Amino acid sequence: MLHNTLQTNATLMTPQARGTAVGLFSSALYIGQTTGVAAGALIYDRFGAVPLFLGTA
Repeated sequence: MLHNTLQTNATLMTPQARGTAVGLFSSALYIGQTTGVAAGALIYDRFGAVPLFLGTA
């Protein structure tokens, strides 16, 4: 539900540049998820699952 709200806000902020806004939004979303998974993998490999789950909680 958060994704829908953020995407709607991204398209309403700049109606004249709607394509650019949606493109930047999706790029930020996917780059952020990729970075989070990569950081989580490093934490898991070095310290195990407990610190990773505590950090996400």
